[in-house]
Amino acid sequence: MKHCLATLVPGLALLAACLATPTLARAGSITETVTVNTTSFVGSTNPFEVYFSLTDGSGSGDGNNTVTLSGFSFGSGGSAGAVDTTNTSSATGDLQSGVTMNDASFSDSFAAFFTPGSSLSFTIADAFTSLDSPTPDMLSFALVNNGALLTTNDPSLNDNLVTLTLDSASGTTTLYTDQNATDSVGTPTLGSPVSAPEPPGWMLLFAGLGLLGIASRSRLRRAR
Repeated sequence: MKHCLATLVPGLALLAACLATPTLARAGSITETVTVNTTSFVGSTNPFEVYFSLTDGSGSGDGNNTVTLSGFSFGSGGSAGAVDTTNTSSATGDLQSGVTMNDASFSDSFAAFFTPGSSLSFTIADAFTSLDSPTPDMLSFALVNNGALLTTNDPSLNDNLVTLTLDSASGTTTLYTDQNATDSVGTPTLGSPVSAPEPPGWMLLFAGLGLLGIASRSRLRRAR
């Protein structure tokens, strides 16, 4: 009997979770790597910064989206610098250990200085429990040269180089081009994105029913 209950209870729990959380299938994660050619910045005495912003599409700070930025690399001659606390809000971490951002507020931002080398690259890992609709969450990335954002062809006029919009389980990543005539970084390149959506509700339903079936067969064997 104890064995049957041990099998039956997880099955019922899985079934209840499936029925109680219809939005579970919209949860998941996205991982991708961004690389920017910063060769034109090498040797400049200007202060350079990376700038990230995470905007909550719901406008309520629902906290359903956590972004981790890691693996910062600055190429030959480059190095990480200090966090720009003036332009960083509730994001935590730094360029050496990694950065964590969350949409528990309408907007979260992170900025940090760096010494340019031949390239700048980093990895974005975005984990979300649901998708905001009709306005999705969005992560944006820009570069700052001597206190001013690099001008890009971003139609929003926010001068982003990269945006990741959570409009689906795989998201939409858009790359923009630096419009400066000199010291241009061009267009960033993107590694192959990897999305890992949570198991859809029907999979959890069948998993729960399967465990219930195992418990039922176990009872029958003991009754014989």
